[in-house]
Amino acid sequence: MDMVRTQVPRRFYPHLFILSFDREVLALAHRLESEWSCVWNVDKEDPGSHPEFVKAICVPVKHLTPQLVQEFHRMDKQVMTYTCNTPQQADYASNTGADVLMTDRPAWLVGYLKKGREPE
Repeated sequence: MDMVRTQVPRRFYPHLFILSFDREVLALAHRLESEWSCVWNVDKEDPGSHPEFVKAICVPVKHLTPQLVQEFHRMDKQVMTYTCNTPQQADYASNTGADVLMTDRPAWLVGYLKKGREPE
């Protein structure tokens, strides 16, 4: 965290996200720098049991549902999903209302999403 503090201008702090599967790591990060957004990566645990201080959850696309997104949006939390590497995964995640799509192929995903938004 010290490296980020020295290398990243303070104006970018509201846009920093700390992601972890480990609740203790997130709790420590939140105590050290509460201005940064903590994101709980969920794999096998119940996303509803998230730490209260997190700004978002991040779930595998295979576990993402529109109901899950709506539930977390009602709690004013963002929903991120991983890993959207195919058109089907990207379309599904977009249609659920997820706020952030993560991929191993960022250039492809940006191009794919732009193409889908262009008028015919």
